[in-house]
Amino acid sequence: MKFMHLADLHIGKNVNSYELIEDQSYILDEILNISDSNNVNVIVISGDIYDKKQPSEKAVSLFDNFLTKCSTKGKTVIAISGNHDSDERLNFGSRIFSNNNLYITGLYSGEVPFVELEDEYGPIYFHMLPFIKASLVKSYYPEEFETDSNSYQKAISVALNHPGIDAKARNVLLAHQFVAGSTDPLLSDSEDATTDVGTVEKIGTNVFDDFDYVALGHIHIPQQVGRESIRYSGSPLCYSASEITREKSVPIIEIKEKGDVSIELVPLKPLRKMRKIKGELDNLISAARALDPNDRSDEFGKNGPLNDYIFATLTDEDEKPNSFDKLKDIYPNLMALSFENSRTKALAKAEVTDISIDKSFEELMSDFYKQILGNEIDDEDLACLKKVAKEAGIINETD
Repeated sequence: MKFMHLADLHIGKNVNSYELIEDQSYILDEILNISDSNNVNVIVISGDIYDKKQPSEKAVSLFDNFLTKCSTKGKTVIAISGNHDSDERLNFGSRIFSNNNLYITGLYSGEVPFVELEDEYGPIYFHMLPFIKASLVKSYYPEEFETDSNSYQKAISVALNHPGIDAKARNVLLAHQFVAGSTDPLLSDSEDATTDVGTVEKIGTNVFDDFDYVALGHIHIPQQVGRESIRYSGSPLCYSASEITREKSVPIIEIKEKGDVSIELVPLKPLRKMRKIKGELDNLISAARALDPNDRSDEFGKNGPLNDYIFATLTDEDEKPNSFDKLKDIYPNLMALSFENSRTKALAKAEVTDISIDKSFEELMSDFYKQILGNEIDDEDLACLKKVAKEAGIINETD
């Protein structure tokens, strides 16, 4: 049995006010092409299909289009809900969908359902565990939570015991939880709802011993957890600057006889790459103008380097007016602009001391400038600060 592992699609997600629906449509088509070229007829999706519990019309339409293409190609899709998904919305129509080889479990109702498929080696079972809270499992089996009332480890163990797993059979689990091996998984900035490391929500890998492969969702960086066959597929696209250096991929898993598992990671190439650039403004502009806008090398996205999503850092010591607008004229998808120079480094290290409440606003601002910036505040900056302070109600109009 050969299948593809997806998770954390986050269809409908915006990054820094940029709508990524076109990028997501492109990457889903690429995923389908990869499945065709690798003779994959089963696709599992381990949660966070949508980015919001109430997805936009565009997001719903895109996922509907993806499922329709899968069905037309004769592919089986097995999916669960994640913490970003609406359980009820994903569960709607699931019994009808199963007639077309689309199996979706959005709600945990006391048992972990499974899909039984067949190949030349016999049956293989895909168990579907949507995102759950420990309290939900406890509500079904309170007698099994005598001392571990809030333990996610206990909750997952109890959930998997109903209806139970045949350890001698070939088993695959879809789960959307925070799972850690001997070390915690690598996180990115886009995982806003991921649990705090060290809390009761962390689950050890030993609860998955009966599974030949565990298809995890919840973490956006592709990685194994513990053994190689317990794996986060990661999100198919970069959803934050912290993911830029991590190559996105899609795992293709082949299970032959019991225990015979092989995994291939196929790289994903986005429509637009997400990149960081750093330097003085004039140098960055010159370098951008020297680029070939039609370059389709691996260094850039399929739309060329000037259309990539850019996080820029300026190192100019002197402030350049309209820096953002000047860069955006060349990079229309400029996502963020930051500054790094001697002043910002001093600010990062500075400690404000000896600030007296008896001093006037002008004296406080003067002291602040001297300590943080190392120079005197000029009249224009002081007037601007006083105006803002008055609007915020920090000082009176008469001050």
